[in-house]
Amino acid sequence: MAWAGNNKNPGRYSATSGSSAKVFTTHVASKGNLAPTVSANIVISQVYGGGGNAGATYKNDFIELFNRGNTPVNIDGWSVQYASSSGTSWQVTNLSGTIQPGRYYLVQESIGSGGTVNLPTPDAIGTIALSGTAGKVALVSVPTALSGSCAAGANVVDFVGFGTANCFEGSGPTPAPSNTTAILRGSNGCTETDNNSSDFATGAPNPRNISASANLCNPTGPALSVLPTTKSGIYYIVDNGPSSPVSFTVTGSNLTPTTSVTVVPPANFDISTDGTTYANSPIEVLPLGDGTVNKTIYAHLTAGLSTSTYSGSVTVSSSEVTGAKTVALSGAVYPAGSVGPCGTSIPIGAVRAGTDGTVYTVTGRVISNIGTNIYIQDATGGILLYTGTGTTTPIPELTIGDEIQVTGTLSTYNTDKELGTFTGCFVNTGAANVIPTSTTVTTATLCDHKGELVTLPGVTIASSATAFAGNTNYTLSDGTVIRIQNGTNLVTASKPTGTIDITGVVSLFNNVCQLLPRSTDDVPGSTPTAAACPEVGTGGSGTAVTGTLDIVWWNVEWLGNTGFGPTNEAQQQSNVATQLQTMNKDIYCLEEICDLTKLDAIVATLSTNTGKSYTYTCGADPTRTPAIYYSHWFDDPEVTGDATTYAQKVCFVYDKAIVTNVSASQILTGTAGSSDWASNRFPLLMNCDVTINGIKKNLKLVGLHAKSGSDVSSYNRRIADFNSLKTYLDATYPNDNVLIMGDYNDDADQSIYIDGTTTFVSSFSAFTTSPDYTVITKQLSNCNVPSTASYPDIIDHLTVSNEISTNGTFTASGIQYITNSVNNVRPVTGGTTTSDHYPVTARFLFAAPDLTPTIDLPQANFSDNATNTFLVTITEVGNMLSATGNTVITITAPVGYTLAYDNTLTTINVTDGEANPVTVDNTKWSVTNNLSDKQLTLTAVGGQPIAASGKSVLGLSITRTSANAGSASNVMVNITDDASQLYDSNSTNNVYSRVISGL
Repeated sequence: MAWAGNNKNPGRYSATSGSSAKVFTTHVASKGNLAPTVSANIVISQVYGGGGNAGATYKNDFIELFNRGNTPVNIDGWSVQYASSSGTSWQVTNLSGTIQPGRYYLVQESIGSGGTVNLPTPDAIGTIALSGTAGKVALVSVPTALSGSCAAGANVVDFVGFGTANCFEGSGPTPAPSNTTAILRGSNGCTETDNNSSDFATGAPNPRNISASANLCNPTGPALSVLPTTKSGIYYIVDNGPSSPVSFTVTGSNLTPTTSVTVVPPANFDISTDGTTYANSPIEVLPLGDGTVNKTIYAHLTAGLSTSTYSGSVTVSSSEVTGAKTVALSGAVYPAGSVGPCGTSIPIGAVRAGTDGTVYTVTGRVISNIGTNIYIQDATGGILLYTGTGTTTPIPELTIGDEIQVTGTLSTYNTDKELGTFTGCFVNTGAANVIPTSTTVTTATLCDHKGELVTLPGVTIASSATAFAGNTNYTLSDGTVIRIQNGTNLVTASKPTGTIDITGVVSLFNNVCQLLPRSTDDVPGSTPTAAACPEVGTGGSGTAVTGTLDIVWWNVEWLGNTGFGPTNEAQQQSNVATQLQTMNKDIYCLEEICDLTKLDAIVATLSTNTGKSYTYTCGADPTRTPAIYYSHWFDDPEVTGDATTYAQKVCFVYDKAIVTNVSASQILTGTAGSSDWASNRFPLLMNCDVTINGIKKNLKLVGLHAKSGSDVSSYNRRIADFNSLKTYLDATYPNDNVLIMGDYNDDADQSIYIDGTTTFVSSFSAFTTSPDYTVITKQLSNCNVPSTASYPDIIDHLTVSNEISTNGTFTASGIQYITNSVNNVRPVTGGTTTSDHYPVTARFLFAAPDLTPTIDLPQANFSDNATNTFLVTITEVGNMLSATGNTVITITAPVGYTLAYDNTLTTINVTDGEANPVTVDNTKWSVTNNLSDKQLTLTAVGGQPIAASGKSVLGLSITRTSANAGSASNVMVNITDDASQLYDSNSTNNVYSRVISGL
């Protein structure tokens, strides 16, 4: 349409389109007021912006529309729009559907933190936060946002300014509403004089949706209507009819009470007035005494039909009303579909055409799995499975290409169809994984593939941004919108500039089709952001492996179970053995070991090909009852020879030359028979001594395989499990060297559980936020380094207790994580034939205190009965933070000499010809043995440490008593060997002697 006339001056002007014209009045006085001519049908009947505010009853803001005319109006493609009282920026909520005469249409907007009552079921949903006191609302016949503070045009169907709005119809805005009042159009929506100030009044909010009682404004004669006018998706499986019922409502007014309304079903459909007794025959409905009709009619697809599609229209007529009203029915009888744990499935394409609120069972392949949004498709179509709010069934760990069967409830969200509220069945069928291929589409055919995986060729991304942002839309050169979702590695990834083919899942948002790419693989030329962490995996690269402890943790995906995981068992076994041999590490924590005979063979091959001697432990005895390391407590015991019964276990494989004194068992088993730890897939704790470069340390290694799943139930179960693990470790091993490794099934920076677009903290935040632990692998999370082949997250982690240094120095434990040594290892063989996880590795250095003595005796010549003073210095040369323990030294005099030691001295004058006082630590050492002053044994008082690279100085004296003149002999100091390595790890430098002679 185009304006005719000068719209800068007051007066009446026409907007023309072809041969038709719509007249508007523009008042340009002190304010930019406007007034389209009186609306004959759809008007804004109520506005409420106080939803969720203090004192409010309702939780949401809302806008209500009303059909004050006598004919139905289709509002597909229309919108309601809002701007602040003086604003020029308009927010849009798209609309769809048909509003019958005298009916209302409820548009739900943003939710607040207050209020206690939900709105009636809305007919459209938006997210606009309306002011509770002043603003502008426009009803527009297109979805395009308005511009300007006082928007006018042929597309503006109705306009309301409320409170202090600077634009309105007529002489002024409506009265100002509040948190407890709305503005309501008079006569329940019928009043329309083109003047906001008089057409509206404030009152208690009264939200009415399309199902509310009709309010006909002009009941000049008999009237009849039906709602809705279409019912589709009616179905049943062959030989299992009839279908579930659908319903519609017949309403009438000004009818003669004795003249019936006739309802006639089409062929193959039966109708009923009570939902119990059905027939394919007409129904007569008599109006009430006031001449009104308000009757619900039920319909279902007749039983006994053959496999086919069926359609027809119910006719509703009265001899007093010209023309019959119709309700179009369509449905199908489907052949018996795939049968699985959830029952018999029907095609997804049929579900998309189904009725909201109906429970359906479907089978399909996973094409996208991001947070709580899982898309699946079959040969007939695709659909979103929303596993967030309302779902109580555990969601299995899924990868692209898995076949799943689910039973859920159909609903419409933001105009797109989805299945949700999974409370009974959601399973992986166990069928072989098949990666779905995308369908090539054009812009024109994109919307024909809702919920399916497609590729849109030859497009460019029309944006000046150089990198993608999360939860952000980008427009393509053909006008298509792609949306970058949080939870994908596209967030912060580089944006390609050339012409590319983009792959993704087709989603519908407010009647606009969007493309949802799943990763950078779907957007050629886009590169994930990891450049900020080039140091990942570089730590210790110049350090010999013989001088470090190297640990690997790896989920090997149902190794040896013939019912799950890679289908070629021999190839998987060979690939795992090759990968372990290639890495050549000291300790491997392997999850999902099922067949121990295959692990026997892998360990034997590893030992032979590396020249080392490996063995393994999985903790519990396989014959133990109950076998608590089984996948689930409710699983049947393993049956020898039946590999489909072999359960998942956590096992440690280790080099026996390095790892000794091993004991291993499951922990936290007090909850056997519960849902804890994935229904009793308990952590395995291995207590062992590890010796590197002659330095022995005791370690407590915890291998775990946490509950999988990105749904809220799995998330909450993981939180409880990790909290219980931390409580146990804190109480049992408060000062030990603890390393917790394995498949955590969650990320460290934020959880893989995402409810829509809302993110949550990691389920093991008890560890990530504790000063007593460091999650080493959080570096990989921060750098977008994945540990699986299918997802951008790292879910395989290592956490160490604070006894183990992570800052490049040695603490008292003498164990230091080599900074930046953690990294994922891309397998040398394919992920689909070996495992969907990558091995992850980290390196550690061992150190221990190393004490060595010296004697400083400047005057080494003794005359008869002469006494000289000297110093014994104990120096720490191992660069340990401290040398702790009850350090013991022995000082021995030669024959003919005696020793003297005073443990109260703090200084001593050394016999060096200058008599200079020297500070000594005698108060820190006490004599614990004295052999007639010939030999003194000294022990550090209270186990006082010697600092790293520090020293302790003792002052003594030695006297010649009977040594012959001219004799030469040695005074010696010896550090007692420390088998525990608490204060000294090296016995080769523990003795020092000094030659003395008699004059």
